[in-house]
Amino acid sequence: DPAGQRHLLGADDVTLSSIDRVVAVNSSRNKLLLATSSLKTQAQELLIYCKDFRLLHFQFEHEPSTDEVYFTLCVFLHFPHSPQPV
Repeated sequence: DPAGQRHLLGADDVTLSSIDRVVAVNSSRNKLLLATSSLKTQAQELLIYCKDFRLLHFQFEHEPSTDEVYFTLCVFLHFPHSPQPV
């Protein structure tokens, strides 16, 4: 803590509210995902575009189950697009 500053996030951390869009990548094509999107094929990778122009690659290390992919996508897609309180 060089200047007495506390950092809540590390250099590679991203808050859900800073996610701009998520793209699912599989062997045949890329698909922009929305909160209402459904995946007909298994995603091998997610590209996460942030509002601060960072691009994150979220890769599944093993062949994920459909539930794992669904849960991960729900977190990434639902929170950033939820209505914000006024």
